[in-house]
Order: sequence, then C-alpha cells, then structure tokens
Amino acid sequence: MDKIEGLIGRSGFLGSDYKAKAEDIPKTIGIRMQIWKEYPKSKGLVLEEVYIHTNVEHGPKDSQFDVLIENIPAVQINEDKIQILNKYEDEHIDMIHTYAVARLTLTMYQRLLKRKIVWSWNQKGSNIPLKVYPHNNKEAMKHANFNKINRSLNFGWKDHEKRIYSCKSLDVVVHETGHAILDSLKPFWEIKRDFVKPQSFIEQHSIIESFADLSVIFFTLSLFDMVEQILVISKGNLKRDTQLSKLMEYFDYESYRNAYNTLKMNDEIIQSGRGHMMSQVFTGAVYYTLADYFTYKRNARFENDALVLYNVSQFIAKIYLKAIERSPDNGPRISDIAQNMIEVAIQESDFILAYILFKQFEFREIFVKKIS
Repeated sequence: MDKIEGLIGRSGFLGSDYKAKAEDIPKTIGIRMQIWKEYPKSKGLVLEEVYIHTNVEHGPKDSQFDVLIENIPAVQINEDKIQILNKYEDEHIDMIHTYAVARLTLTMYQRLLKRKIVWSWNQKGSNIPLKVYPHNNKEAMKHANFNKINRSLNFGWKDHEKRIYSCKSLDVVVHETGHAILDSLKPFWEIKRDFVKPQSFIEQHSIIESFADLSVIFFTLSLFDMVEQILVISKGNLKRDTQLSKLMEYFDYESYRNAYNTLKMNDEIIQSGRGHMMSQVFTGAVYYTLADYFTYKRNARFENDALVLYNVSQFIAKIYLKAIERSPDNGPRISDIAQNMIEVAIQESDFILAYILFKQFEFREIFVKKIS
C-alpha cells in the first residue's frame, strides 16, 4: 500500500501536499506543425496545427525523414518554435507540411504494427533516412513518386503560370509515403516491369497502388476532426461520394480515383491493362467493407459515431497489414491478400467482418475460398 501511495504521490494526485521537483516533470518532446488537411484549391483554405510526438531537427528532419529543397535553407526548429523566413515562406510552408504528413503516416502504421518500420535499404543495419523533396525542380514532372533507388519521395508540379506542387495535397503525400512503407514491409514487391509477365505486373502494380490509396483513407480516419467532418457530410452513410472516397483529386481526371465504386475484376475497363484501374477493385472492396462494418458496429444512441468509425478504420487497417505480412514475398496476387484478410478476421473471432469481406470479394470477382 505504501508503494502504491508513493507512486500516486509522485504523479501529483495527492493534492497540494505534494510539491513536484523539476526532475520529476517529464521533458516535453515533439512539436506543433501546420498542414493542409484538404488540398488547398483556393486561398481560403487555412493551415491547421497537428502534433508531432517525436523530436524534430532543423530541416525538418529526424532519424527516418530528411526534407530538402535545392538552394533553399533548412527550416530552423528550436524546441517548439519554427522559424519561417519571409524570403522562402512558400517553400518552408511546403517543407513543414510535407514532413508532418509523411511523419504522421509512418507513425500511424508503426502504432498499428506496434513496432518501428525500417526502410528497406536499412534492414541490414544502416540508418539512412528517406529523402523528401517537396519541390522536385530537376525535371518537369507533373506527378509524384517514391524512388527506391534514390531513397526519396519526389513531388512535381502542375504546369500553370505559377507552379502548384503536388506536395500541397495531403492525399499525394500520404500515397507516396505509403509506397515507401509497403516497400519496407515487402521489399521485393517493388520490381521492374521487365522481370515479370505483363498481366502479373499489372496485378502486382495494382496491389501496390491500392495500398497507397487505402493509406489515404486510413490516415484521414486517424484524424478525429476529419472523422467528424466526414460523418457530418455523409450523415453516417459512407456509401456516397465524400472527400474520404475521392482520392488524388490534385491530378484531376487523369489519375483521379474513387473508392466508392462497384468495379469487378472481369470488367472490360479493368482488363485494359492499367494497374491504377485494377487497384480500384480491391480498394473499392475494402472501402465498402469499411462502410458496411461501420454500419454494423455503430449505435448512435449510446456510442459516439466518430469514435466507432475511428476504431473500425483502425481495426480494418490492422487486419489489412497482417494480411500483407502473410502474403508471398514474391509475386503476390490480389486473391492472396483478400484470402488472408478473411482468415485474419476469423482468427480475431470477428466472423461478421470475415463474412462482409467474403461477400465483397465475391462480388468483385476476387477469388477466395468459401467460409465454412
């Protein structure tokens, strides 16, 4: 009992009799940063603060990320103060936003896995951070990419009078960070087209793209204010167009994707040969599973819808990660991941989720074994 009272006393719960010593007070770590939670199409959309729980150095950078723009000085960070130079305001804001979104994406997956994610090039003991280039000015690239060879995330621009960099889009930053994270989990999935048969490449490419797109959905639902906003817009019915289902709007029609779809594997447009098209089949299946499972779990009279949706998203993301870890290290098929998700749900004793997954994959013409 004395030991318990001593512990309580040190934590300050015994009232005014206890006086905290300086060494008893934990040092505050982390920093507040600002991001665009939606793509800033207009000047009216403001930056919003988020909390980064890790130590951040000038750059910004840490042990896993290093953000750089050529010929632009690093953002100076001193404890909880960020110095943005007026001369480089646009560049510094983009550097902070891109770092914070990438950092939060990685943190989300590390929390789900309950372990640190090590970049694929560091898995033999190195400690080389992922380079992040919010303004890739070396080539006229409209899109963004994860470059495994250069160990970098690169963000291009739209060719307008004033360059609009893709890093400003939360979706794009999360998507490309997702590519780097999946490469860490399955290093041999990021392979060249020349090494596999065309159809196998399309399917493997679609798995990779789907992971990156689903990362955007899971990340959005990890931000409580975004969860509330989506519930307000959708009135709790996720089977409709919202900012949650619309992905990569920065790229307009060319690469725009919508998780709110009823695409199937044997649809003619899916068999046309584009990995981004096929990826929407699996993404749609998981999105509809999320919507149906949320409908099953919600009880608005007695539970907060936002908390339920957050927990549902986190649980499905965890099931998805476990399914990926169980999938083949080489030549994965969409059906491998689908089957693994069902089996993991059953092992978690969640037979309702397993059944919802099975019905979605069956509808999408993704081959899975019947649930016995």
